[in-house]
Amino acid sequence: MRSVANRVTGLIFAGAVVVTGVVEAQDWSATPWQVKCVVPVDCAPADDVYETMLAHASEWLASFGFAEPLLASDPAHPNHFVAEINDPRITTTDASTGERIEYVGIYFARGRQLVLRSDEFFTLGEPGQSNDSAAFQNQLIFQFTPVHELFHAVQNTHLRMDQYASQQDKAAVDWIIEGTATSVQVEYARAFDPGSGAQRSARSFATPLHRPASGESRGTWLFWSGVGEEIGSPGRIAWFRDVIEPGRLTTSNALDRVDNALANQGGLNRQLPLFFSRLPVDRFDAVDLRAEADSVPQVFRFPVSVPEVAGQGARVAVAPPAGGDVTVHFALESSQPGAPVSPDLHLIVNGKVYPQRAADFGLPGGSEKTFNVVVANVGSPASATQPRNAVVRVTLLGGECSFVAEVSGFTDGSYRGDVAYFNSLKDGQGVVKGMAAGTGADAGMHDQLQGLMGMMGGFAKMAEEMGLEVDEEAKRKLESIEGRDSQAVEEMKDFEEEVLHSGSDNFGLTLQAQPGGSSSHLGGLAALLGVAGFNLGASGEAHAPQGPGLEGALDFQPSMVYATVGQIDGNLQGVKFVWEPGEPGYAVATLERSADVPVVRGTLEAELFTEHVYDSGRPSIHVAATFVAREGMQSCMK
Repeated sequence: MRSVANRVTGLIFAGAVVVTGVVEAQDWSATPWQVKCVVPVDCAPADDVYETMLAHASEWLASFGFAEPLLASDPAHPNHFVAEINDPRITTTDASTGERIEYVGIYFARGRQLVLRSDEFFTLGEPGQSNDSAAFQNQLIFQFTPVHELFHAVQNTHLRMDQYASQQDKAAVDWIIEGTATSVQVEYARAFDPGSGAQRSARSFATPLHRPASGESRGTWLFWSGVGEEIGSPGRIAWFRDVIEPGRLTTSNALDRVDNALANQGGLNRQLPLFFSRLPVDRFDAVDLRAEADSVPQVFRFPVSVPEVAGQGARVAVAPPAGGDVTVHFALESSQPGAPVSPDLHLIVNGKVYPQRAADFGLPGGSEKTFNVVVANVGSPASATQPRNAVVRVTLLGGECSFVAEVSGFTDGSYRGDVAYFNSLKDGQGVVKGMAAGTGADAGMHDQLQGLMGMMGGFAKMAEEMGLEVDEEAKRKLESIEGRDSQAVEEMKDFEEEVLHSGSDNFGLTLQAQPGGSSSHLGGLAALLGVAGFNLGASGEAHAPQGPGLEGALDFQPSMVYATVGQIDGNLQGVKFVWEPGEPGYAVATLERSADVPVVRGTLEAELFTEHVYDSGRPSIHVAATFVAREGMQSCMK
């Protein structure tokens, strides 16, 4: 195995430091280094190796705009930064365990001195170990300890770590102090000795970012490097300046300091979930869960508890029944029925963040697939985030017209159906708010209405020919649609104008089921005839272009949501519950559109109140629906 002594005299350190990106380089008062041998008196070649590394790392850090380190001067070596090799000085004994501790290096903040060990400038590893061994890679990183301790001296220029009242005060912000120094150490090794594979163990992120488990502060380096890569920070480390240069770090300002440093990139509310999405699910203490369905639609719920500014992971095995393809729908819901999901919670599935906290995947019937799920909990500002309980809901839906809706409150029940359709119009057109939502843009709706009226007119003629008495006014209204001036045609036009194309809403959704929760095969006619046991509809504005070939999340803002729930008691049937902006309750919807077929998938959650006040007041219900819907009423009629 090559030693550092061999490497530093080679091409790696002979070339100039090259930094990409726009960074204001700093002029340090001195870049030559003098490493003194104290104990042992003769410490060669460690002194030469460390001198070369420290000089090179100084030039590297200065090129990123970092201020020069805070180090005590040495009259014997003017115009030099000075460090010493002193093995006994960085060896101590743990008072509680009696364990002998040999530090690799220490920066003494009060004395402004950098002290290193004589025997860590090279690593041979254990017999049989190679660069691919994780244990060996973690050992190799100690060869770059001088860079770690140098960065502590750089930090001290702004953080004044010598002024902490106790070691505990500093330890509370070590996730920044030690985390960034370790990141600098790792990134230096990556940049100038990539072949070594030198690496540092990372921590679990199931604990709060700013409160890692005992002994895991240095493991936060993965966050610092990972975010630096995501935002394109030079060397992955230049952005640390925005964290340390404002001055002293305390437990009360540390998290805000990081949040503010990332303000132009969406803060921790955006960057932490993105960072989490690139990590293995085991970094979040993942548990194993299973969603095995004997039929579809079917819903599974898994509770999760997520600390603040942290994530909780799970490996979810999904096994649908044999048969046709299914849609597997992941969504977050509140642990409190009827409450909206906190915006602090972020859903990550298979390495992707889903801003609407809902994700869909296709899966062949009879197959099985394991999904890696992480729920991240970070708000804006991050320091205001609270621990949260939530539910990961996994819904299996069949075909392209399928839904599951759960109702609680004044009446409750679970409804499932295969009548789920939507329609979307261009700007300037609108769908009806109410029962016909989702039918206004159906390509065949106009012809269906004409055919229906023509059939009714035919019944009128047939009744007259049979000698049955027909009311003259009804006869005129039900006359044949032959002739563009017929009353039926005019009334149909008025109906379409007033009902089907009213308002500014350009999107309507309709979900229907028969009484008892069985699947409905009646399509849009079920609502018109009033035989559906459950109706859920929504209309509103979709702030995204509609049309074939588009995919991804749609920004759908509901303007009205209604539900009619079968027989409530002996006197009330089909009581209608409604929500509109400005009225009590709320409505939240997520929509995802496919690229290859006119299908949307999503969720609709709402708290609805009856239109009228009854003796018992104004009853309300909470509705939570998950659906896959095809465009057009006809497409879902069986």
